[in-house]
Amino acid sequence: MMGYCSNCGHKVDDGAKFCSKCGAAINRTYDYTPQAQRKTEYDGVIHKCPNCGEILNAFVSKCPTCGYELRGTAAASAVQELYKNIQCAKNDKEVIRLIKMFPVPNNKEDILELMVLASSNFDEKEYITHKGEDNISAAWLSQIEQCQKKASLSLDSQDKIKANRIYDAIKEKIVDAKKKAHQQYMSQQSEATAKEFRGSKLRIILVIFSVISVLCCAFAFQGGKIFAGIVSALMVVLFLTAFLMGSGVISEQVKNLHLVPAILAFLLFVPYFSLSTNNDRRVHNSSHYDDYIEDNLQQISWKSFNLGEYLPDFGYNEAEVIRNTDDNLMLNFYGLEMSKYESYLDECKEFGYTIDAKDGGTTYTAYNQAGYYLRLQYWDFDDKELSIDLEDPIASEQIIWPSSDLVKDIPIPKSLVGEVSTESSKAYAVYLVQIEPSYFSEYVSLCMDNGFNVDYSKSDTYFHANNKDGISLSVEYKGFNILMIYIENYDW
Repeated sequence: MMGYCSNCGHKVDDGAKFCSKCGAAINRTYDYTPQAQRKTEYDGVIHKCPNCGEILNAFVSKCPTCGYELRGTAAASAVQELYKNIQCAKNDKEVIRLIKMFPVPNNKEDILELMVLASSNFDEKEYITHKGEDNISAAWLSQIEQCQKKASLSLDSQDKIKANRIYDAIKEKIVDAKKKAHQQYMSQQSEATAKEFRGSKLRIILVIFSVISVLCCAFAFQGGKIFAGIVSALMVVLFLTAFLMGSGVISEQVKNLHLVPAILAFLLFVPYFSLSTNNDRRVHNSSHYDDYIEDNLQQISWKSFNLGEYLPDFGYNEAEVIRNTDDNLMLNFYGLEMSKYESYLDECKEFGYTIDAKDGGTTYTAYNQAGYYLRLQYWDFDDKELSIDLEDPIASEQIIWPSSDLVKDIPIPKSLVGEVSTESSKAYAVYLVQIEPSYFSEYVSLCMDNGFNVDYSKSDTYFHANNKDGISLSVEYKGFNILMIYIENYDW
């Protein structure tokens, strides 16, 4: 016989144990008397929208039909209730839990009220200081962001503007706090660097070389070497800049940035001496200089040079012979125009000196296929000098890597074929062949991992650093698959 659900009144099939509509268990007690009839009873209060009359579910703050906002519901006092609960919380963890568990309201008054409450309790310093950690300000920020998203989807334009103003104000606070934190960090770093610099040897070195640069500048201008004087004046500026940056007078945006002007200043010594002394052979008095050239020029025969066959004949029968050995030929020619330098450079290129070439306008360096290294330099001064410097290839000998205390922390290169140029208890220099250019960066990384990361400077082909014991390391890719490694420990 057909029955009815005692919970909702829906008809149920005979033998069913649960109502197919509401899921309630079926009570199989039937009254089979013909007179038995179902009765309908009503209990409780039906809530309707005061605007359109739609029946409302419990705990809603907006009519789903007409959108009318219902004040005076549970949602209206929920924000105040949250505030009271926070005041009664025993610890920060409980406060964070209350904030995170609080649902975002549905109507505009409660959304804006919650955003005001969150923004007034948001501490940007706490948020920045404990960023990434669970803290109260981070929980408030999460509520603000959720409210702003809900406002952008459900509120009208005027209310969106109010919500966005609160949200933007919080974001501005965070940006300002980040700037202040960064400035404070940079100030602390600057103080720490200055303290370290005051106790370092570099400070004394910079003072000494600043004085030397001033003297070099004075000597250059007194001797009429204007360009050398300008270079030395620039050296003074760079040394002083490095000193002031290291002392903290000039702020450093990057740690150890003071090393950059210091290194540049040291590098300028090369062009300074070239311009002022011309390799210690130039003299200031023209008559004395003429005597110098006359005394040092000699008759030459290109075929008599030990390495002459590896260069094109220059075509002059007079030159200053600086060195003529089996491993190095150095010659100076005087009274030449730039066009002669350019024509001889073209001859050298045709002779095969084009590998890893570097052309500086008045200087040229390159290797040939056999590994001979050529350096040409033209001095466009009164004497109009051309210097020719040719070195023989690096030897391809099997090298036994030393086990001394000086070299113990240096990574052993993957290739030990080349030539040792210096080996003592204080210094070790080796030229390795068969080294690919890409291995330079790999080897430098190994050196830094082994502790050579103090006061380091690094470029695409050159690396210099110290370790904590004061041992100095230089690594340079020379070109033509040649890697130079130089270690020293001189107690200056």
